[in-house]
Amino acid sequence: MNKMSKEYLDFLSDVTANTMKIINRTSETNNVDVTWDIIGVDFRSNEVIEKYGEEVYNMANHEVHGTRVRGKRLLRRNFEGATRKLGCLIHEFVSASPIINLQLFVEGLKAKGIPSYIDYENNIFHYNARQIELKK
Repeated sequence: MNKMSKEYLDFLSDVTANTMKIINRTSETNNVDVTWDIIGVDFRSNEVIEKYGEEVYNMANHEVHGTRVRGKRLLRRNFEGATRKLGCLIHEFVSASPIINLQLFVEGLKAKGIPSYIDYENNIFHYNARQIELKK
């Protein structure tokens, strides 16, 4: 990726601010593993295009590579391989986050003493849970 535009830097700044707001509002949930599906920025494409423009959306959309899944509207994203893990957390038909930096979210929760991790194989975010290493 070439030099980032001011608009893209503004977008990334807003993503960081959104992530920090969510971190600051969170608290432990009695050791209950709360799971959220992780989806890409394409979920919020209209909002990004409207606020920052098509070029910023395209740059954000390419941060996390994805593949088209037959019969699905959104791409299946490879968050594990992404340098900047931009995405949304969603409970279908209940709630969805703004675009956040998932790695910053994990680190911020850890700093607050709230364990969390990303199940990259299934694109699931585990809030208030520790990843258990399974022996193969």
